[in-house]
Amino acid sequence: MKLHIEVTAEDIETGVREDSTCCCPIALALHRIGVEEVSVGDDTIVVYKNAGRFEAETPPEAALFVERFDGCQQVAPFSFDIELHEDEAYEEPEASP
Repeated sequence: MKLHIEVTAEDIETGVREDSTCCCPIALALHRIGVEEVSVGDDTIVVYKNAGRFEAETPPEAALFVERFDGCQQVAPFSFDIELHEDEAYEEPEASP
């Protein structure tokens, strides 16, 4: 599954530093295109969607953005593409009663 992610000025303005699962600018951009749960790392972006777990290599420009954003450096809106691959070994946790 291929995704095009556009990180906007609003994502940057409202993003939270060092919050890779909820509120970093890249996570906000992914939420905006329908991804419910995400984890953005230096090496890997993990997406949970439709009861599945999908992974993609973090592109260099996105990893550099995260490093600069978390380091309180100037960043600008940008976009990038990722190719998500399903984690076949993933089993969705059972809901608590």
